[in-house]
Amino acid sequence: MKKLRFRFQKLLQIKERLEGVRQRALGEALTALSREQEALEALQHNQARYRRAAQEQPAQRLDPSLLLLNFSYDQRLQREIIAQDQQRQRAAARAEEERQRLIGARRERRTYEILRERAAAQHRRLAQRQEQRQLDEVGEQGHRRRRLQGED
Repeated sequence: MKKLRFRFQKLLQIKERLEGVRQRALGEALTALSREQEALEALQHNQARYRRAAQEQPAQRLDPSLLLLNFSYDQRLQREIIAQDQQRQRAAARAEEERQRLIGARRERRTYEILRERAAAQHRRLAQRQEQRQLDEVGEQGHRRRRLQGED
């Protein structure tokens, strides 16, 4: 019997390539998310360190200009933290989007793999059936020969 020819083989190859593209896109999105998370943690760490240092200073004379400067710096750090958290959230949303796209690409690829497996199973059944017919025919011919030889 001739070799199995899966009629959707080109589509399966395209789906496999698309899944690879989606995997790379997810990897890039996760890398970007990691960078944004690290930047956010660095800002939070900087703010916590700054606040600890401000609290540990001895209560000397209160200089209003210094207090205003400290307050302004703390507010700026807080704004940067909020902005960085928003960037991190956008990166997390993009990573989740890419994850869903990858899941969809895997599902599509798997569909074509299942079709290929079914086609291969049907091909094997047909080959076995054809082989069985040939064996039956050989057996029948042998039986006829023995019967004809027995009549002589």
